[in-house]
Amino acid sequence: MHRRIYLQIPPAASAAAEMLLTNALERYPVASALLTGGDDIPFDTDWANNTRRICHQHDVAFLVEISPERAIATEADGIHMGPDRQAYEQARQVLGKNAIIGTHCCSRHDAMVLAELGTDYVAFATQMQSMTQPEDPVPDLIEWWSETFEIPCVAWNVESGEDARRALKSGADFLGITKKCFEADVGAAALSEIAAALESA
Repeated sequence: MHRRIYLQIPPAASAAAEMLLTNALERYPVASALLTGGDDIPFDTDWANNTRRICHQHDVAFLVEISPERAIATEADGIHMGPDRQAYEQARQVLGKNAIIGTHCCSRHDAMVLAELGTDYVAFATQMQSMTQPEDPVPDLIEWWSETFEIPCVAWNVESGEDARRALKSGADFLGITKKCFEADVGAAALSEIAAALESA
């Protein structure tokens, strides 16, 4: 599999975020983009529709966080959610077999359960340790997953070139770049550094 970028987009609309998104899609190997924001964050439908339009213009999958209803309302390609078996089954029933449903997992057990249910990818945060295996740093979880399973693995919340290199060395299929890269003044530089790490991997 050709390894690529998975962007996390901030929930609030801004000209700077839109420009960064457009530039990233034009310059880097981006596979998908997630509009972040759970049920406790006001959902900006106009911003969602705008980011979906930009993503689809570049043949990039557009996802929203957690809510199947928001995915349907904005014609998203799928959702990103936590490792809740019941919620996953409900989401799959609502969105159908062709929708992308990815899960953010905190342990080997969570990842294996969701893999059995048919999740399209699993994500392990780069700055987090496993809740059930606290002695295992996340790079070890990514390495274990990539060596054992065919379902793609996303290294979540990649913030720097160093994060990217570590995740890629462990076998991550996608780099889930944190939304901080859209919010910070150095966002463009961070994206460039991460993309360079991906290109040289």
